[in-house]
Amino acid sequence: MRSIRGKDISMTFENSSSILNPSDSVGDQIRETIRIHTNLTYKESNELTLQSLNEIGMQNARKVMDMQPRELSAGACQKVMLVMSTILQPKVLIADEITRSLDIITQAQISDHFRRRISKTDISTLLLTNDPGILAQLADTV
Repeated sequence: MRSIRGKDISMTFENSSSILNPSDSVGDQIRETIRIHTNLTYKESNELTLQSLNEIGMQNARKVMDMQPRELSAGACQKVMLVMSTILQPKVLIADEITRSLDIITQAQISDHFRRRISKTDISTLLLTNDPGILAQLADTV
């Protein structure tokens, strides 16, 4: 199951700050996701992590990689979770309320990254939301 979870099927949750490991740095958690499922070296997985955090619009991505989730805002944790769930380009992504409880600017950033990442990689997505605006913005079919 571990070989499928994360690589073929991935999920991102509404309350990402409670899902992330509070003891490990953000960089360690993303690199672990990469290294479990690929043959990339530490250096390569580190570069991919940094690139992905920059792509999502994470300010000071290199510094964020050394931080623990409790040091980040809810929006930053959601960005980290979205990076973790899409970095391996899974076949299916289950996205549960990815913008709920976030400020409008962070909602727009998350939505934009989500839309670009999904269209670029052709990931099939099950989008769970109570927000018709997000649904209209992100869903191809309902």
